[in-house]
Amino acid sequence: MGIIRVAQVIGKWVGGGAENVVLNYFKYIDKKKFRFDFICESDSTNIPYETINRLGGRVILVSPYENSAKYIKDLTQILIKGKYDIVHSHTNALSYLSLKAAKKANINIRIAHSHNTSIKLEEGKLLKNIYKILLKQNATHYFACSPNAGKFLFGEKEYNNGNVFIIRNAIELDKFKYNKKSRIKKRKDLGFNPDDIVIGHIGRFISQKNHEFLLELFKSIHDKVDKSYLILGGQGPLMAEIRSKAYSMGIYDSIKFLGQVSDVEKVYQAMDAFVLPSFYEGYPLTLVEAQAAGLLCVASSEIDEDCALLPTTSLLDLTSPLRIWRKLIIDNAASFKRDDTSSIIKEKGYDITEEVIKLEKKYLELIK
Repeated sequence: MGIIRVAQVIGKWVGGGAENVVLNYFKYIDKKKFRFDFICESDSTNIPYETINRLGGRVILVSPYENSAKYIKDLTQILIKGKYDIVHSHTNALSYLSLKAAKKANINIRIAHSHNTSIKLEEGKLLKNIYKILLKQNATHYFACSPNAGKFLFGEKEYNNGNVFIIRNAIELDKFKYNKKSRIKKRKDLGFNPDDIVIGHIGRFISQKNHEFLLELFKSIHDKVDKSYLILGGQGPLMAEIRSKAYSMGIYDSIKFLGQVSDVEKVYQAMDAFVLPSFYEGYPLTLVEAQAAGLLCVASSEIDEDCALLPTTSLLDLTSPLRIWRKLIIDNAASFKRDDTSSIIKEKGYDITEEVIKLEKKYLELIK
């Protein structure tokens, strides 16, 4: 058997968690057995060309999905030309379109991968709900980052019948584990004092991530603790709006908007607490990373409870009073003892060096 050619259909590469999950697997997959090409829409904003090229992959641009007829036509031609063995689509309900192209290109293994548990706040949700229903016409195999993500996109019956393959959002554990020296240096670089309380969040500025709640929570904390600061990593369409809101709330000077972060593992070290108040998630990569960094984590109970990998991670209802969120963070952040939690995260199955073997075996099984 020669090298297995896999087309990873990413959609718009905008610096989200799903893209980083695929990139993590690409870093560790056996390059003698597998070749990945990343098919991204031409309006992508954060494609890591240098990293992909260095690892032996390719980036191929396709028309944006919004013009579905052109998207399918162009993608079909790309897939025919590439002579791929597998098409692995990471665009959730929109995989209906990419796998339709794969079907036209006569590719027999067409994987739909679910990275989310809802589309209620996404643009074009009506159309995406239709695509979700039609997806099974084009997909031959179902993958998901969590049981709930699998049930959401493919249905409980498919999941309960064992037809959904769970591939975890695994990470490079050694890269993220708690490091006191790195913490001291990064806090100094960011201008924080040793006794400051630093709350952090990494995520795109989109409705799903609920940044407005985060600002309200931070203001509530900052009113009680003067030496408190908020780190916001990421970018997105709502960034200007959130900046403006922070300014009008009088907390702008206590917030560091970092934009797209290239050293996120070091930024986690600088934090005292990580907060993720999302309205929904599939299985948030940032929460895995933050827990691997030994952080006190507080997240929305809308997120799958299986995401709480450590006893120090709390899931709170978004309708709970802010004082409950605030108290949990203030009471624990300053006195919280950071530890190397990487062994616990490894036991839970989130070590990329082990999880990538599962993916390799699955690809080979499908080919055979």
